Amino acid sequence: MEYFKRCIQKQINKRPGSPRTPENHTVGDFINAVFAVENEDDARRFHASYLKYLEAHPCEGHTPEQVASANIGWCFGEGMSGAKIAMWGAACGAVHPVFGACVPSAEDAFKTGIQAAALK
Repeated sequence: MEYFKRCIQKQINKRPGSPRTPENHTVGDFINAVFAVENEDDARRFHASYLKYLEAHPCEGHTPEQVASANIGWCFGEGMSGAKIAMWGAACGAVHPVFGACVPSAEDAFKTGIQAAALK
């Protein structure tokens, strides 16, 4: 099994009796798998394996690289430490789809959300 799928499976296994598999994982499984990666080498392995997974599960209008960067980067806003954000950025160039590589204050994030909503 590829590294990405093994990482996802570890998260699924934390909930005994779950009917999920790496092929039908949840967002929570993904976020927890990203958070569980502890070093840059494993982050590179995860990213490379995730790209292969995405090639088999395409997202219309986006390359696997775009999807991987945004999905891993989204995890930055879920309470990831600055050190882990830097690790992921160095390993694969992941960035949050709205905030990039920085973690805004709650006030700045709220203002950005208000501005984005006003544009719609």
